[in-house]
Amino acid sequence: MRLGVCVTVLTAGFTDTAVIGKFGLDPKTMPMKPMSVEQCVSEALDGLRKNRSRVVPGRLNRIMNALVPASLARKLEADLLGKGLASKPAPAKVKAGGLINGPRLG
Repeated sequence: MRLGVCVTVLTAGFTDTAVIGKFGLDPKTMPMKPMSVEQCVSEALDGLRKNRSRVVPGRLNRIMNALVPASLARKLEADLLGKGLASKPAPAKVKAGGLINGPRLG
């Protein structure tokens, strides 16, 4: 029975959003260039209009999705994010009365 509800799962992969910068990554130096937000949204909406249950936007993402087992893909993404986080400077530790190894707060 059709109820007029369509559900599409979007498996976006790396998309050029502010989150990438928060992880300390630079899209220009990443081994796999992230797709644009516009491309991701366009392909997602197209899939929804066509009532597709799942959309993997970006040709390279679709190829990787078809060839690389999900467990390996998760490990590769985790390693990439881990490297980005490891290269970020550690936040200063706060101690009562000011920062350790930094300017005093008050």
